[in-house]
Formats: sequence, structure tokens, C-alpha cells
Amino acid sequence: PVEKIIVSDLNRQIRVTLRGLAFLVNKVEAAQPVFKVSIPAETENRFTATFSKYDIGVSAPVDVVEIDPPSVDVLFEKSVTRELEVNVPRVGVLSDALRLDSFQVVPEKVAISGTETELRGLKKIDTEPVDLREFGLESAGKPLVKKLHLKTPGKYSNVNGGDQIEVQILLSAIEVQKTFNSLPVEVRAISGADSVRITPARVGVEVNGQKKLVESLSKDDVLPFVRLLPGMAPSESLKVQVELPRGVSVRHVEPAEVSLVPSPTPSPTPTPRKIGQKVR
Repeated sequence: PVEKIIVSDLNRQIRVTLRGLAFLVNKVEAAQPVFKVSIPAETENRFTATFSKYDIGVSAPVDVVEIDPPSVDVLFEKSVTRELEVNVPRVGVLSDALRLDSFQVVPEKVAISGTETELRGLKKIDTEPVDLREFGLESAGKPLVKKLHLKTPGKYSNVNGGDQIEVQILLSAIEVQKTFNSLPVEVRAISGADSVRITPARVGVEVNGQKKLVESLSKDDVLPFVRLLPGMAPSESLKVQVELPRGVSVRHVEPAEVSLVPSPTPSPTPTPRKIGQKVR
């Protein structure tokens, strides 16, 4: 019947007792005959199929002695189609070093066909779960695609167009800031570094980066410096640069510039006098 689904178990075996020459009976048995039943199109929810020896194509000299059971009831339910929202369960907890920026299900809805009983009241259809614990820092910053199978709600249901969807995931590394105060500024120069000094000689540095990297930093990993080039005049301002481990960046330096001033000229050391020596 049109728009109906058979809900009876038709995999049951029918016992057929045959009589005839042994080799002919064995031949029929080896062929594993199947009963073929014609069901009228106007059948409602039940049809009683009565079996006949003619349904399995057995003819003389082999005779059908008995068919057990002689009939079966075939039950039907109306076939319906529903559009359901796709729900992707998540298990586990994402690493505290990662942030979930995007979790897109494609498609967001699917059409599913089945019996009225199985689909009644359904608004969502689940997929197999996504385990958030499988994502590490190497997953950050690049599109991730996972293909997942849908879980049909019953044995008579099927998803139109296939039972697989995909989830597009985008993760990013969580960045944090850390401030280091009163760090000495190094003067880097090919020559002449001893003839000048900078003021102020210490700065504060705020850094930014992945949580794991930043939290492991010590003040010895943060190296502020200025570069002294030939011909620079005293009182010139120099931008403070910062040398940092890979993966960490400078967010702010206070002050951002320092001044270049001449080093004080050391006073001459007086020559010591001998005892008794006259001073002129």
C-alpha cells in the first residue's frame, strides 16, 4: 500500500512439509523457496496472507503436505516525514587553554521518514557525541570538521539523503596578560655603550600570549633593551624593545621610550704624595 510501512516481523520461517523422490525434495530445499504474497493497494492497517503451495513454485512430482502456519497477519502503519533539528551532544570539558569560537552543524535540520508511532512528538534527532577532551592546543586557529552519524529513533525510520552530517568547529587559544615591573633596560651597541646611560634605567612590561606560556614566564624571560646606533646624540629618545620567548608578545611598555644621556666623566685620581715631600 502507498504511504504505509510494514511493521510486522516478516523474517519468521514458515515450515513446509514436502513429499516426493528424495533427490527432488532435496533440490527444492536447496533452492530455499520464498513465499510471494500480493497485498492489495487499498489495504488499511492489517492484511492476512494465506499461503499456498503455488506461492513457492512447487509442482508434481513433489507435493506440499503441510504449511505451518498456513497464514500470517501483516501489520502496517502510515508513513510520515518530519523535519527535525540536528542535536550534537558534547561530552567532556574543553581544555582551559582553549576557547570554543564556533560550533556549526551542517545541515542544521534533516528530513526523516518513518512510522507515526516512532516520530510522534519528536523535535530533534541526536548524532553520536563529540568528545571535547580530544582537542589540544594544536587544534587552535584552524577549521576542524568532524563527520557524525545520526541516531535514527526507531527500526522503521530513515534519514532522507543519508544518515551523516558534519560539524565545523573553530577553536582559539586563550590568551592572558602578565605584568613585570621594574625590569632593567639593557643598552645594546657595537661600541660606545660605556659612554652613555639611559634614564629611566628600568621599565614595566605587560606581555600577552597563550595561558600556559605566559603563566610559566619569569622576569628572567623578559628582556627590555634599547639599540644604540652610531652617531646618536645625547638627550635623544630611544624606543624600548623587548626580547621574549616565542609565542609571547608585548602588550605595553611603561615608559615606552627612555632618554639617552652622557655618562658622567670620572674625576681624576690625585697622585699620592710621599712623606716629607714639599707641596709647591
